Amino acid sequence: MSKSHTTSTNIATEWPKWKQQFTVWMIANGKMGRPDNEKIAIFIWLLGEQGIAIYNTLYPNDGAEKSMLGIDMSAPTEETPDAVQQRTLNEVMKSFDEFCVPRKNIAMESYKFNMISQKERQSFTEFETELRKQIQYCEFKSDCGKRYEDRMLRDRIIVGVHDKKLQLKLLDGRDETLAKVVDTCKVFEALTNTSKC
Repeated sequence: MSKSHTTSTNIATEWPKWKQQFTVWMIANGKMGRPDNEKIAIFIWLLGEQGIAIYNTLYPNDGAEKSMLGIDMSAPTEETPDAVQQRTLNEVMKSFDEFCVPRKNIAMESYKFNMISQKERQSFTEFETELRKQIQYCEFKSDCGKRYEDRMLRDRIIVGVHDKKLQLKLLDGRDETLAKVVDTCKVFEALTNTSKC
């Protein structure tokens, strides 16, 4: 979404990352307490070309401040005759969530996750990081809403580790937790690297 991401075609994966960076930036710079029109202006400024095109699609405007920021001076109510209706940053963020997230193909994201295997000479930490990055797009949860990412990560690590001795050791682990499987892999890798020296 930022200027460096203007050519990105995978909005479903780029938007959550950009949203997180934007939120952290707003908090770190003390901007979260500012009025919504200022927060939206900052949001628009930081979006980059692709993001602005999406914003203008979601909120058609004539480029004027009131039109662009969603300030409506013509909608007072009986209780608040001097009230000004204004778009909020939360509404804008929710609109972007709804616009971007439906474009995520959960089946494809899960397929990518399940195809990840540790490459030859790839460290376990790199392999684990690759899995953890991909799993956040998979939405692994049951019908009751309970998440089961740890189970999926554990199973994918066991299936995908490159070293077959380590894989057998993990399979013999009597249903260990994800933390225990990760620890076993790191210790095994450290011992293997030490013995090669």
